Amino acid sequence: MYIDTNTIKDNYIRFWFKFVYPYKSYIESEHIDFVLDKIREGFIINHVAYVYEDICKNQYLPQLIIKNTFGFTPTKIGKWWDRKDTEIDIVATDNSNNIIFGECKYTKKPLDVNVYYDLLEKTKKVNWNKQNRNEYFVFFCINGYTEKMQNLAKQNSNIVLY
Repeated sequence: MYIDTNTIKDNYIRFWFKFVYPYKSYIESEHIDFVLDKIREGFIINHVAYVYEDICKNQYLPQLIIKNTFGFTPTKIGKWWDRKDTEIDIVATDNSNNIIFGECKYTKKPLDVNVYYDLLEKTKKVNWNKQNRNEYFVFFCINGYTEKMQNLAKQNSNIVLY
C-alpha cells in the first residue's frame, strides 16, 4: 500500500505513515533498535524539515503580514514548483502585482547568501505577473544567518530575515 505522506496535514499521522507503518513488522518482531536507526537516519530531512516549512508558511509568515512587514496583504499563500526539479517553499501574492518568495531552512549552519541567489534564479521560472511585479523575499532559518546574509538584508528593503 502506498500512502502519499505529503498530502497528510496532521504531523503525528504523517510521522506514523513515514516511520512506523513501513516498519510495523520489525516493531512487532521486537527489532526496535533497527527501526529507531531508520527513524534517526531520515527524521530531520524527511519529517522535521517539512514540519518546519509548514510552521513558517502557516504561522511565521502570517505574523509578518499582520505586522505589515511587506506593506501589502497577500490573498494567496502556498508553495510553487515546476514539473522538473524547481521548488519554492513559499509564494504569496495579492490581487495587485506584489509577490513574496520564501525559503525555509532547517539546517545546522546559518543561512548564507547563496540561498538568496538560488531563490532569485528560481523566481525567474515563475510567470505570475512576471513583467510587472514587486518582489519581496523572506527567509526562515532555524540557526540564523551569516554576516553576509544579514548585510545583504540590511542593504535591500525587500529582503526579510525571520
